[in-house]
Amino acid sequence: MVNISVIIPTFDRSELLSRAISSVLQQTSPAQEIIVVDNGVNDAFVDHYYRKKIHLIRTAPRLGPGRSRNLGARTANSSFLAFLDDDDIWEPDYLRHSRHTLENTNADVVVGQLKKIGTDGKTIPYKMFPSDIKMQRSVYFRSPGFGGQNIIIKKELFFKVGGFDEEMPASVDRDLAAKIIEAGGNIVPQPLSVAVLCGHDSERVRDRIVHGNIMFIRKHWQKMSWFELFKAYRAYSKRRKKLRLI
Repeated sequence: MVNISVIIPTFDRSELLSRAISSVLQQTSPAQEIIVVDNGVNDAFVDHYYRKKIHLIRTAPRLGPGRSRNLGARTANSSFLAFLDDDDIWEPDYLRHSRHTLENTNADVVVGQLKKIGTDGKTIPYKMFPSDIKMQRSVYFRSPGFGGQNIIIKKELFFKVGGFDEEMPASVDRDLAAKIIEAGGNIVPQPLSVAVLCGHDSERVRDRIVHGNIMFIRKHWQKMSWFELFKAYRAYSKRRKKLRLI
């Protein structure tokens, strides 16, 4: 059986964190370990029941998404790394279907389907990362559904491409996807592995998204076609203009 370590970065969202951990513990095909990287201003409150089942790492406040995930990855003992954000959850068969894909294909990365909670409280489809390699290259100019809550990656490949960029304030997920594509990694989508994005009141990150976008372009422009570069700059310009209007 494929060994999988689950890494959950968290900051000052204890109630949401408990929900995320619960969704991992309720998996029909369990993970080998759960690593929670707490980089909040205040210590995360984790129920005693959960504390016995996780490895909790306390760090300096506000390390950022890339650094927190990388720290958890360096601690992991499994051959594959799964990432989950503290404000999202997995459906119970997420790991089972992903593990089946890893065991029956030559996948280096498995990407699950993203759903979100609708106004009626039910989950609805949101994004599904494409299987065609040409379509996967859309990460260069948009977010096609490769995120910090729905990917499982071979640990060896993760460190080969440098993990998550610790300097980027946003777009670190797209950056990782681009680095995997550039390294020739095989990304396989699995629509039966469902990660649910859960809406909530949280801080706005629009300015960080814009900054992350331009850093992404400057980092990858040499690997991009003229068409991809044009679309990336157009998306960046639209976000920057929208930010000025807020």
